[in-house]
Amino acid sequence: MSDNPPDESALEQRRRDFFAHFVEPMVAEAREIDVPVTEIIMQMIQQHSLEDEE
Repeated sequence: MSDNPPDESALEQRRRDFFAHFVEPMVAEAREIDVPVTEIIMQMIQQHSLEDEE
């Protein structure tokens, strides 16, 4: 693996891929099972806060 950071266009593509492959399907599934998207966001914030405490 290279020590060079990825160029901005590659990083931007990776971010788009992240949302397309993970976030959008998660939101679609949440809607299917009547989980409010705000609940997902709250869970993510809570998890992030717990990680910050470690």
